[in-house]
This record gives sequence, C-alpha cells and structure tokens, in this order.
Amino acid sequence: MASGLRIDPDFQEPAANAAARALVDMYLTRELERTREWFGQMDTETEEWRSVGTLRGNRLLVTPDELKDLVERIVELVDQYQIRDRQGSAPEGARAVVLNLTAYPEPNTKA
Repeated sequence: MASGLRIDPDFQEPAANAAARALVDMYLTRELERTREWFGQMDTETEEWRSVGTLRGNRLLVTPDELKDLVERIVELVDQYQIRDRQGSAPEGARAVVLNLTAYPEPNTKA
C-alpha cells in the first residue's frame, strides 16, 4: 500500500479544491523551511550525512503513462523505508530523512 502524503483535489467541488490549494501552500512552505534549515546546518553534520543529503531537480520529457509508471516505481522503492514500518527494526545509525516527490507538467507547456 502506498503511503505518504498525497493531495488529490476534487475539481468538481470549489471548496474542496480551495482547501487542497491551501494545504499544498502549507506543505510547500514547511518543506522549503526544512530544506533551508538542512542546508543552513549542513556544516555541523558528519561527512557521512553531508555526502548523502541532496537537493536535486530534473526536467523530463515523458508521456502521462511514462510519468505514472515512473512515480509508481519510485513510490514502491521508497515505501519500504517508511518510519512507521521501520521504527523497531531500522539499522543502527538510521535517521529520519525527508524525501519529497513532485511530478507535474510544467505550467504553460501544453503539447
């Protein structure tokens, strides 16, 4: 079962759509703050953690089916590391890590 936060607004319900947009704004603001905090304190981390922490962006050229497949494969890979499933069995040295995934067509780039 896929886990993590997924926001799927109901475009037929204006109030639900507005609530989803507000939730997205709150989520993105919080994640931007976390990212800035990480990069602001990176120099206090061990080399081991500094070398694996990353910020990466990509622009892809894919069909809707290819994007769906890609996201499903990433989610399948990531799900095995969910905190709630590993709390009692994570290897020594494991830490909570933030991993975000956004995948959407670039605005104003219709085919």
